[in-house]
Amino acid sequence: MKKELAAKISSILSEAVKKNKITGASVSIVSGDGPAYSEGFGFADVKNSVPAGTDTIFKIGSITKVFTASALMLFAEAGKVNIDGPVTDYIPEFSVKSRFPDARPITVRDLLCHHSGLPCDDMRNYFSDDPSAFKNCVDYLKEAYAPYPPGKMFYYSNLGYDLLGVIIERLSGMPFYKYMEEAVLGRLGMKSSGIVLDEQLKKRVSKPYASGKEQVERLMKDIPPGGIFSNAPDMALFMNAALSNGTGLFNNQDTAGKMFNVQYPGNPYDFNYNSCLGWFSGKPGLDHAGPVYWHDGGTPNFFSLVVLVPKYRLGITLLTNCAAGALFNHTISVEILSLILESEYSLKPEPDAGRNSIPLTSSMAEKTSGRFMTLSGITEIRRSSGRLLARLPQGTFIMTPNADGWFSLAFLLFGIFPLKLKQLSILRLGVVCINNERILAVEQVGFRSATGKEFRPLNSPAEWEKLSGAYSCVNDPSPRIAAFVLKRSPEGMVILIEGGKMGKLKLYLDALSSVEAVIIGMGRYSGETVKAQGESIFILGLEFRKTV
Repeated sequence: MKKELAAKISSILSEAVKKNKITGASVSIVSGDGPAYSEGFGFADVKNSVPAGTDTIFKIGSITKVFTASALMLFAEAGKVNIDGPVTDYIPEFSVKSRFPDARPITVRDLLCHHSGLPCDDMRNYFSDDPSAFKNCVDYLKEAYAPYPPGKMFYYSNLGYDLLGVIIERLSGMPFYKYMEEAVLGRLGMKSSGIVLDEQLKKRVSKPYASGKEQVERLMKDIPPGGIFSNAPDMALFMNAALSNGTGLFNNQDTAGKMFNVQYPGNPYDFNYNSCLGWFSGKPGLDHAGPVYWHDGGTPNFFSLVVLVPKYRLGITLLTNCAAGALFNHTISVEILSLILESEYSLKPEPDAGRNSIPLTSSMAEKTSGRFMTLSGITEIRRSSGRLLARLPQGTFIMTPNADGWFSLAFLLFGIFPLKLKQLSILRLGVVCINNERILAVEQVGFRSATGKEFRPLNSPAEWEKLSGAYSCVNDPSPRIAAFVLKRSPEGMVILIEGGKMGKLKLYLDALSSVEAVIIGMGRYSGETVKAQGESIFILGLEFRKTV
């Protein structure tokens, strides 16, 4: 990389880190045959004025899934696992309850690409110092219900990757973390990376931050889906191996290629969120660069992203130590990679005519109007005074139709004055009909996903109404949920949750019996089962006991 280009990248990143209030970040770029750029920004330890450098170690969160998938594929290329075989071939005691009588067995491939239909999380003991605690997933799933049948749709599941960790342990005969550190990280020469770090590496781990304040963050229980620590130079080694057909990791170059194949292509529920084996495919804003593969990661206070552009042997990793890094990583990665592609390959993106505004017609308004149940509340779309308005839990917005059938948003201040807030430039809405179901979908930084179902009457028997009240968690040693309330709403019974990794949610319940209900909506946590027993409510492995 030319010095002028590297200097420009440093200038862009330095300004963006300050503008987005990123406490600390470390960035690595590979181009051609190896590392091309590595730099740190901000602080790894604000109190002691320790800068975030290239040697600073961060949690990479769910990028760990790509490493776990790679470890599984090592066994696949050795003929020790058939990824199209059922999970029970490798974990005979595995089972999950199902309300789908025609569902086929869950395969290893389903786990790799998040199409297993398994629950997303077991929130009990989210943090644990025991590197084998993730194996409790097998017992948990025996008592849990699958939200969806396998193969129906992309449904992100950390539990699915916990199961892959169990398979890897049984095939290797080693604890998962030791196998990963020796057979994957060690094989790639990633000497500053690991799961259980020694004392020297621990000293180089960045402090975590939220809103500029230092936080305390323990080790995660779910190691196979999110437990690796790494730094920018080590991630450059990993990116270079991935861009070199797995050289240095796999014995067969075809193995790396298989990991980049989109699974369930054309699945209508997946929209443009294309899942591969460990990787995701496609990055809006980089469509002009050919196939692009990526994965991001987030723990409560560390956020990371890796993006690969194989056609140009180009890759970038961003590691940050604060929540603001989640959106920052996605937007700045596109900007930096686009700059490199234009500077070194004279490659410019074509104008996106699909986002051009067009007049609203009666047909558009009719097809889009309705009330939709989302995991944050009711979204109502209706025509008013010649405009299409969306009333979301966050406020009222004007929906302007775009040429590609989606709608851009403008915020109505006090419900009257339209404001084009910068944050809204990355958001669009759309309503589609899939299998006779009207689905509300959202596009964020170019990625589209289902977010809500059209409202229908919910079953809310008297037994559930009697359970209304405030609850507190009784089986989490480090409470992360500030409020949990079950109440009757005009639409039916809802659970209001605030705080922790689950965020701020309004979960609509459709009761199946006096003791079981299903969360209605689309996206993470939808389809999950909620149970009632005595004065307790059980959800995602957590028990909440009535206090008021």
